[in-house]
Amino acid sequence: MFSETTEQNFRIPKTVAQVTCHTFSGEKFEGEIYLDGPANRTPSQILDFFNSDTLFLPVKTSADEPPRLISKNSLVLVNIGPFTPDVRKETSSFLTQRKKALFLVQCIGSIHAEVLIDTPDYQARVLDVLNLAERFLPILVEENYCLLNSCRIFEVMEL
Repeated sequence: MFSETTEQNFRIPKTVAQVTCHTFSGEKFEGEIYLDGPANRTPSQILDFFNSDTLFLPVKTSADEPPRLISKNSLVLVNIGPFTPDVRKETSSFLTQRKKALFLVQCIGSIHAEVLIDTPDYQARVLDVLNLAERFLPILVEENYCLLNSCRIFEVMEL
C-alpha cells in the first residue's frame, strides 16, 4: 500500500473556478469546477477545459452534496465572471480583436456580446471563429467573460 504522503506526491493540483451555467432546458445554476494546475486560473485555461474532449464535467453546487456530472452538450452559456484588469492583462497577449455581434441562442434568446477573436488577422472574421471546431466560443457579455456553446447558436448578426 502507498502511504498517504506518497499518494499526495502523485496527485494533480486543482484550481477552483466559480461558474454560472445556463442549460438548454432553461436551468441556471452556480457552482465550482476543478481545473488541473496551479492556483492562478486563467481564461485560456478555463476555455481549454471546456473545449477538451471530455463529454461530462463535475460541478460542485453544494457543500453537502456530491458534484453534479453535467454534459457539456447540455450547456448553452457559462459565465466565468467579470473581465477584470487581471483577466484583461492575461488575455491581451492572445486576443487580437473584439467584434460586436447579436447571437440568437437556443433557450436564452438573444445575447448582445463581443466575440473575443484570437486568430490571425486573415481569419479574424466572426464567421471564421464560428467555423472553428471549438465547442465553446469566448465572448464578453456586459463585461463578463463567458463561454457560449457554438452548437446552441442558430443565428449571428454582426453589429
